[in-house]
Amino acid sequence: MTERLFLLAYSLVTLSFSLFIGPLFLLHSRGRRRLLERYGVWEELQPGEYIWLHAASLGEAQAMLPLVHRVRLRFPDKRILFTAVSVTGLEAVQEKVDEVRLLPFDHQAWFPKQCREHQFLFFGFGETEIWPSVIRTLAKRGIPIFMINGTVSQKTSSWYSLIRPIVRPVLRSVKHLFLVNSESRSALVSLGAPEDRVAVVGNTKYDRAPRYPDLESVAKARSQFFQRENPVFLLASIHPGEGEPWLDTLPAFLKAGWNVVVAPRHQERFSYFGEQLRSRDIPFIRRTSQSSEGSECSVLLLDTLGELEAVYSFSTACFLGGTFVDLGGHNPLEPAMYGCFQVAGPYIYKIEAIFQQLICEDAALQLHSKEEIRSAGEEIARAPGRFRERGLKGKRVCERLQGATETIVKGISSALKEERC
Repeated sequence: MTERLFLLAYSLVTLSFSLFIGPLFLLHSRGRRRLLERYGVWEELQPGEYIWLHAASLGEAQAMLPLVHRVRLRFPDKRILFTAVSVTGLEAVQEKVDEVRLLPFDHQAWFPKQCREHQFLFFGFGETEIWPSVIRTLAKRGIPIFMINGTVSQKTSSWYSLIRPIVRPVLRSVKHLFLVNSESRSALVSLGAPEDRVAVVGNTKYDRAPRYPDLESVAKARSQFFQRENPVFLLASIHPGEGEPWLDTLPAFLKAGWNVVVAPRHQERFSYFGEQLRSRDIPFIRRTSQSSEGSECSVLLLDTLGELEAVYSFSTACFLGGTFVDLGGHNPLEPAMYGCFQVAGPYIYKIEAIFQQLICEDAALQLHSKEEIRSAGEEIARAPGRFRERGLKGKRVCERLQGATETIVKGISSALKEERC
């Protein structure tokens, strides 16, 4: 009875929310993109049996790419539908799958008819994307459901415990839960997940192959940005409030012969950081103004999207954005797999597990106040060779964390065989 009341309340809340938020989406150009899909108005899917994978947004979708590749190899006769709650998440995978759609708001009124009519071999959802209505609907159809890269933070666990009557039956509908760490296992079991369906296997994001896998491809990438093969310092995915102190260190890097790339996290901040460079009398060139042969200018403002990995591939050291403002840190995996030494601020709660491993390997450094930035910058600028050697140790961390994708695909295959028996 309690579960029914909670589910009824959840249904009323999600319906009210979806009706309220729609007009707000219309106010923003990004919100208007594919808006009808959020209300279940999907274009028809091509005929065939599907595998349905889901992730929240850009980072989570990118983490699923190794799984997409492996699933394609394991089930070559199936089509792949990928859903996300953000357009950027869809853009990250759309060239690798057959169909992409935004996941509708979690209410029966918006559940797409295509998802009621088409056959699905299984549904796999990433991290903490526990959507009760979607999962219960698919479970009623007898579609096997898997949690992939499952992770539950202490904050999320506390929230879920308040709505345990909703979460518990949903977790019991999941065929198998493939989790990132033991803390998530304890949290999900306490919330009602059957212990025999839970396994800690790691994260598929560590199995992603680098886009620039060898010296030749790295050298080609570098030549498109800089003509001189000097060491490169990258301010990666920076935000206002944390990038400015690093800009004050750039004279030390330039005096020591470094090239510098300034990469704002959001495109609406490109002009802001351009003004910050001008106010410090630091000559720079915008990426969009460069020729294809790169530039002799030592400072580059990366005012494009989708090129950050290319810069990581030839960078000696970087500051990892989102760590001196309270955002929890951006992805440390890409710089690590290219042997780029990383510096972060105090806010690393989203990436703490991997970043602490990088620190233990001497491949990263955490600063705790902005006052430490100048001395850290000057130390790196003086010794590019030493920090390059330290950065290369980060590859060991990436190698240790690989293997989750293969384990998950084997687990799914085994569960599907049991289902058919």
